[in-house]
Amino acid sequence: MNKQALHGSQLKVRFFDLDLSSTVFFVNYMKWFDSIAAEEFLQKKGVSWEQLFQNKVDVAIANVNFDFKSPLFLNDLVDICVEDVILGQKSMQLIGSLYNHENGNLVATGKIVYVFVHGKTRQPIIIPDQVKEKLSGKNIDYMEEGEF
Repeated sequence: MNKQALHGSQLKVRFFDLDLSSTVFFVNYMKWFDSIAAEEFLQKKGVSWEQLFQNKVDVAIANVNFDFKSPLFLNDLVDICVEDVILGQKSMQLIGSLYNHENGNLVATGKIVYVFVHGKTRQPIIIPDQVKEKLSGKNIDYMEEGEF
């Protein structure tokens, strides 16, 4: 695992994570990063999805980009790391990597771009101050004004 990661989660590869080649189906790397590591990281930072939803705030995934580096197999332990956060006016990029826990091999690198949207209209909105405050601090980067 990356010792300088902002957050790390661990998962054991299960049979239904595999494809016909007996390796992890690549889409699972993105799914794990989004649904496990990113969610746990935001919870750890104090971002409450329930409170955001009550205030009619949601996020939509605008872009996903992951690069394969090495395979994972049945029963491997994978470390899923959030390594950086970049906040824009209306978007948040979570950047990270996945590692094979046993041998430290880099499995995949990538990022997911989330756009904050109004819960009813689904139109992009400025990131709420409560989210910016919770994500401010060390290792959080900010895009220049005018960037997505």
